[in-house]
Amino acid sequence: EFELAKRFGDAAALAIDNAHIRAHLEHQAETDALTGLYNHRAFHDRLRQALVTASAAHDTVAVLMLDLDDFKKVNDVYGHGVGDQLLIQVADVLRTTVRTGDVVCRVGGEEFAVILTSADLRSSTALAERIGDELAKLQADAVGRLTVSTGIALGPEHAANPRELVACAEAAMMTAKARGHGLVVPFDESEQERPAEESVRRDVR
Repeated sequence: EFELAKRFGDAAALAIDNAHIRAHLEHQAETDALTGLYNHRAFHDRLRQALVTASAAHDTVAVLMLDLDDFKKVNDVYGHGVGDQLLIQVADVLRTTVRTGDVVCRVGGEEFAVILTSADLRSSTALAERIGDELAKLQADAVGRLTVSTGIALGPEHAANPRELVACAEAAMMTAKARGHGLVVPFDESEQERPAEESVRRDVR
């Protein structure tokens, strides 16, 4: 009976180890290695889940797309090591500024996203402005006061499909960059602008 119990114990220990390894791998698959935020893949998964939940509850979901202004100058002047440290600081600011249930992601080099549940345009704009104020406190000598261009889109008002909602938020963000630095722009289909091609080069997803 003792030997049998030992065999059951070994089997249980192996199962627990396998579960831990699987959980670790799943965490790595959806996490940005530098900042520890959710990555691009996890962003779309979480947004899809949030929209499904919001649809069932007749609720809203807001997406904030944030792009650091002139971040390339930091890498060009001080190197990628300093740039990476600044990105880590940005991630920390985002974590501490958003609400507990909000989802923060790094979706590109210097591009971040926040998924806000049960949020309207007023509260989303207020959060975006608060994030901008906190980021301005970071030291970024190459670009002076650190600013971020932010676009906001609301689901299902602007789009009920995850990719379409992201496209709306990105369009608003590009409009913010076209108008200057440090601006927060809600999506408006009738008033979309794009910055000059030579000033902003982005991969279109």
